Amino acid sequence: MLIYMFGVFHVNCLQSAVSSEVKFDDIFACLHCFTGIIQSVRVLADRRLQHERRSRAAVEQELAKFRVYCQAQEREISALHSILRKHGLTLGDDGLAARAAVSPATISVVAEVNSSADMTAVEQLTPDLPAV
Repeated sequence: MLIYMFGVFHVNCLQSAVSSEVKFDDIFACLHCFTGIIQSVRVLADRRLQHERRSRAAVEQELAKFRVYCQAQEREISALHSILRKHGLTLGDDGLAARAAVSPATISVVAEVNSSADMTAVEQLTPDLPAV
């Protein structure tokens, strides 16, 4: 279309040079077409720019969501590390928890001792069981 307009304009200019008349209508028509093309390109560029701005805002919003999620995960990891340290465990390079070395001479024993009065109460509740 643009090439056609240039051809028409060029032919009209040659004819007007021959007849020494300037046809302002043809020049106005060409300028009108040029301004229409420029406006349509501008509108398309504005639409594309608005689309890119919306896309960028959506990506920034998603990034902010993932940053909050990452911070929550880091807090949970640090809390779990502190629990491991509290119980005397260390996290190795392989990601497995290992207990601190305990000398073989020490043994921790927890025993529950029942009194004889408690045993008779248990025997009364369960008479079918043999006495221990």
